[in-house]
Order: sequence, then structure tokens, then C-alpha cells
Amino acid sequence: MGSWIDRTGGDELDIERRITAASKAFGALSKCVFRSPAVSKKAKAVVYMVIVATVLLYGCEAWALTTRLWQRLRSFHMSCVRTIGGINMWHVQEYHISSEEILERTGIRSIETYAYRRQLRWLGHVSRMPWDRLPRNSCLVGCISLGREVGQCTDG
Repeated sequence: MGSWIDRTGGDELDIERRITAASKAFGALSKCVFRSPAVSKKAKAVVYMVIVATVLLYGCEAWALTTRLWQRLRSFHMSCVRTIGGINMWHVQEYHISSEEILERTGIRSIETYAYRRQLRWLGHVSRMPWDRLPRNSCLVGCISLGREVGQCTDG
């Protein structure tokens, strides 16, 4: 799958490519799974999490997400969740259905929950690595795990 870094060193290019790839995966399964009345919401949610969300969040452990990037991820995620729940924007506006209610109906959590879980899982892996491994040896990760300021970190 790979990750992309733009010229500024930001994650915007990578996230846009992840959204595009996840959108293609969702679209490929849309007619036969996500829009099918024969498939239960629970099954749709499982397929979404296993295939689409995995593609969407690949590499998120290393992303530095801005408010704008979070909004892009949230927007895509909620669009998919509304489709899974059989809810369109007319329903949302007419019946004042909140995002939280849609997530609850489908049994899917917020995109932040899934991204934070992946990031915490990665930090757990890093914290258990020996100090000679590159991810653990980097000053930023080492200082965070030691509870120090980045400028104060001198030992490894």
C-alpha cells in the first residue's frame, strides 16, 4: 500500500490517497454489500471495518493530523456509515439525526476511536522494543516515553 509524504513533509497527500483508495474499495462493494437489503447492518459494519477502514487508516500511526485532515477523515467515514445505515442527507436534515445516533444505529464508532487505537497500539509496540531499534531510539519517541521535553532528551 505504501505511504506518501508531500514536499512540505505533511501527511495531506497520504491521507487524500488513503481516502481515494478506501472510496474505491467502498464503491466496489457498495451494490453487493453496503446498499443491499439482504445484508444485515452488522455484517455491513464488519465488512466496512475489515476492508474499507483498514485501507483508510493504513499508516495512521505516523500521521500528524490537523483539524482539516481530521474533518476529511470524519466526512468520508460518516458518508460510508450513513450508506451502511440506509440514511441519506435528506433523512439527516429532515429528522435531525445526529452523527452519534447514526454511529450507534450501525454499531460503528467514530473514526477518531479507530485511529487513536492504532496509534496507541503502535506506541505500545515501540515502548516494548529494545533501545537499539530505530523507532525506539528516535529522540521524539524516547522522550515521550520517558516523559521529557524533546530538547531535554540526550540519552537513549
